Amino acid sequence: MPEYYSSIGEAIGAAMRHNIRLAHGGRRPSVDPPCRSVACRRLPPIRTPFPG
Repeated sequence: MPEYYSSIGEAIGAAMRHNIRLAHGGRRPSVDPPCRSVACRRLPPIRTPFPG
């Protein structure tokens, strides 16, 4: 049965939430997961290119 939304924004938001659930294996993603992955990197502090 198709779902109906009152606005395109609501439909897009529902689609995004659905895709996030699929990407996380059906479970809800945690709010701020700890960085344990090799792909997760810390960026160096921002430096101004022209000290003044």
